[in-house]
Amino acid sequence: FLPACSPSSRLRLCSTRSVLSWLQSQRQFTPSAVRSMARTPVEAAEVQLKWYNERNVDEFLTVFSDDCVLQDLRTGEILATGKAEIRPRYEKRFSTPVHAKLVGRLNVGNVVTDQEHITGLPDGAEATVLAVYHVTPDGLINRVQFVWENVTKA
Repeated sequence: FLPACSPSSRLRLCSTRSVLSWLQSQRQFTPSAVRSMARTPVEAAEVQLKWYNERNVDEFLTVFSDDCVLQDLRTGEILATGKAEIRPRYEKRFSTPVHAKLVGRLNVGNVVTDQEHITGLPDGAEATVLAVYHVTPDGLINRVQFVWENVTKA
């Protein structure tokens, strides 16, 4: 049984979102299932936010290209290059009860810009973050640029 879509061509006319929802309901929302579907840039941002909030580093990394670059947008500093460098950053981040609430989103072409409010950082800190996701044609995030602001401690 497939998700609700055009009876004339089943899966071809289904939106990626409905297929992802169906896979999740069938407990088949695995890295290989995710990689087998091209995502729009907005869907890539949505999927990475879902895995971020579930603090699942393995699933989270499936949304990124192998050569993804994380960058501080203000200073230009490269924070990490490639999944091997990205993984330990997020393993550490996910060891806290971190949660990102989407405040706003803009999309132009292959770029998605999210404003997020992050809670659950070490020592009870919170932050407002601007994250700019650059997404490849096959739906993988290959660059993320960050601006962190208003970091507070509880």
